[in-house]
Amino acid sequence: MNIIDHLTATGDLDDAVQKAFHRLADLQTEATRLQTLNPVNATPHYHKDSHGQARYLYLIHPQVNGERKRKYVGSKPERIAAALLRVQAHRDLVEVQRQAADVRSRLELVARYLEAALRAAEGGGIEER
Repeated sequence: MNIIDHLTATGDLDDAVQKAFHRLADLQTEATRLQTLNPVNATPHYHKDSHGQARYLYLIHPQVNGERKRKYVGSKPERIAAALLRVQAHRDLVEVQRQAADVRSRLELVARYLEAALRAAEGGGIEER
């Protein structure tokens, strides 16, 4: 059995494409959920108290126009937890966006290959002898 017969008989190509579209939709849903957490692009940094214990949380943001913004969060556990959740949400959002871009890229590649296969099947681009 050749590859075309196999793909036609089993529906593997259709299943794979459908799974990729579902994966992309799931990733977009996850990205939307992460956006609701108000993600922040920052690195957590703790200042030590007088006993040398990490206590006061600051969020250090990336440089913009040569300036780095630093935001004081404090030492209250609930404020620290909320800030760290937002930092993690940003990291997760970046990863989800990377994965979604990868799936979109693979789907575009499949579409280009299918277009080329259809042109070849119709005789386009193939010189007749």
